[in-house]
Amino acid sequence: MSDAAEDFVNLCLNGRESIAAIDDYVDRWHEREDTCSLAEFLGFTPEEYACYVEDPESLREILFSRSRGPFSPR
Repeated sequence: MSDAAEDFVNLCLNGRESIAAIDDYVDRWHEREDTCSLAEFLGFTPEEYACYVEDPESLREILFSRSRGPFSPR
């Protein structure tokens, strides 16, 4: 599993990564040999990941919501 402080979601929330980089992180996950899920690697909760898979455009909403408190799917 990735270090929570360095996962994609937390890096975005801390202004250290752009949301446009998500595809690069997915590629990095494919290159890894450990068994963590993509959701874990990216730093999504199960609910966030379900929303993202259903609608990738929801990433901005997920990050905005997470910055304000726990994510609540629509």
